Amino acid sequence: MYLDRRHVGRSRGMSLKQTKRKCAIGRLRGLHVNNPFPAGGEASENSMQGVARNFFTLAIVYAIAGMALGLHMSISQDHSQTPVHAHTMVAGWLMSAVFAFFYHLFPLARERVLAKVHFWLTAVSGIGLLVGLFFLLGGNAAVEPVVAISSMGFYAAMFLFVFIALPVVWKS
Repeated sequence: MYLDRRHVGRSRGMSLKQTKRKCAIGRLRGLHVNNPFPAGGEASENSMQGVARNFFTLAIVYAIAGMALGLHMSISQDHSQTPVHAHTMVAGWLMSAVFAFFYHLFPLARERVLAKVHFWLTAVSGIGLLVGLFFLLGGNAAVEPVVAISSMGFYAAMFLFVFIALPVVWKS
């Protein structure tokens, strides 16, 4: 049984305090309150699925990598990789999280083949861009073509997102 604090008892004239108490009692009895996963552990319609889950997982990986790089730069007092840190946090963490929430909010968009192409183009080109940029700023000029190609792929992925998202958002 699922209890939602916004709905439990409110239709019966209960106060918000009484509703919260009823939800707390439900938790103590093993009922799930606002839980996105039913008792069996399977995902509900509110859990992230498909490319939404893939993008959010990728966003978390970017966030951990970007924060680790930031900590490393802070501890070592060598800030030569600041552009990589910034790209990881904005192009990686932020953009992947935005894509994840878009595909979560618009389930029909995430079911399209183009959504999967968008994920893989973003993931491969983004990782290539960040790894290549790390080595390029580290003094290895030979990786500049990798950075350039990855940048163009990442840009193409953004255009693909525009092609996917705008018709869905502006649909009447």
